[in-house]
Amino acid sequence: MKKTALIFVSIFVLLSPLLFLLLSYQSTAFQEKYYSAPEQKEVLYFLQENTEMKVNFTASEVSHLQDVQKVMQFVDYLFYFIFAVAIILGIFLYRKSLLSKALFYSGIFSLSLFALLFFLYFFGFSFLFTIFHQVFFPQGNWQFPVDSLLINTFPFEFFTKLSGIIFGKAAALAVIALFFSVYLKNKETLKNRR
Repeated sequence: MKKTALIFVSIFVLLSPLLFLLLSYQSTAFQEKYYSAPEQKEVLYFLQENTEMKVNFTASEVSHLQDVQKVMQFVDYLFYFIFAVAIILGIFLYRKSLLSKALFYSGIFSLSLFALLFFLYFFGFSFLFTIFHQVFFPQGNWQFPVDSLLINTFPFEFFTKLSGIIFGKAAALAVIALFFSVYLKNKETLKNRR
């Protein structure tokens, strides 16, 4: 394998777990069915469309939701960028008959990372939750009293459930990548026999 092709395969493999997670997040986080309470739906509309909220959140809770909105916009842009890069790399790798290999390694690498994520999810979700908030909200405005309206609107169980769905979908995408790599490899083998 030429050095350029190896670099492209490596980039494709390294981007795959993030792509799978972001794709899973995009297809899950904004589905109304996960937001049962009217207050939750109102916050969802605020985060998506910047609609006015009628829920009586405190100023610090509204400030945090505005920060969440900014992070979500950044994640959207990141997703579109990574998706575009993956498509371009995928086309290049397909033309060089390396897509099956790249998808295989992407699936293996992603499943390995997701196994670690699942371990942390099941045995230390509060640790994951804290790290996530420390990274994306370093100003520290994400901690509220247990009896705050925001915490009661979005209890810890809400995030546990939604995260589990996102991680599960991402792992399923990695498995699909593995199956697709086998399909492409078999197709290449049949083509070479003719």
